[in-house]
Amino acid sequence: MNTNRAKERYLRDGFVVRPDILTIEHCDTLTNDLLRWFENQSISENHYGILFHNLYAEIPSFLTLLEDGILQREAEVIYGSSLVFFQDNLIWKPPSSQEAINWHQDYSYWPLSKPSGITLWLALDDATLDNGCLQFCRHSHRQGECIPNDFIANTPAQWATSLPTLKIQQHDIQQLTLAKGSVSLHHPLVAHTSAPNTSHHHRRAWSITFVDPNIQWDFLHAPHPYRYQFSCNTEDLPKEQNHSISLCPPPIKKL
Repeated sequence: MNTNRAKERYLRDGFVVRPDILTIEHCDTLTNDLLRWFENQSISENHYGILFHNLYAEIPSFLTLLEDGILQREAEVIYGSSLVFFQDNLIWKPPSSQEAINWHQDYSYWPLSKPSGITLWLALDDATLDNGCLQFCRHSHRQGECIPNDFIANTPAQWATSLPTLKIQQHDIQQLTLAKGSVSLHHPLVAHTSAPNTSHHHRRAWSITFVDPNIQWDFLHAPHPYRYQFSCNTEDLPKEQNHSISLCPPPIKKL
């Protein structure tokens, strides 16, 4: 699929696949580094699997890949303009993971003023129907922001009950299998989910979010699921809630 068609599909459906962005050998290097790092950590698996924030700050090969810019360039091509790095997540479903991730929109959990950005999801293993590949609801980003899921209580979030209910139409659901080294890119408002891993294989992925540098912090918009690690001194932030995200970039060089 050429770039123009990929951008059109992203705008239409809210997500798109870009195959073979990394080689299998590169992915194997990343997963080997991940396994060596994980052996020395005390990270507990929960019913969803293993989730970890700021992986780039822990493993040099992930930081090198981020600084290389290949992933950011893919995101910018689909988004259509320059972006800055916002956050990353390791999303690891071991064979033992038992819980599905409920339908949700990523923007629901971001302390940002608007959903201007894109998330790139890098498959470090083949993502299959059996091991819990992502599933998207086509066109759902056009619904606007809806009531989010509270992942702790696993119920509709009480902090946003004034928002409309997210509508999932069965005929719009697409299960997105990905080969190792391929990426999916999705809109902050597109609804997505993933099933438990019922296979005997791991499903590891690195999710990276890039945002428009002109959006603003809005700490009242939503409780961020992780304690955000500001690279600047929070005592120096303006007193008002809204200020440019570029005032407080993540602790890596701007790509």
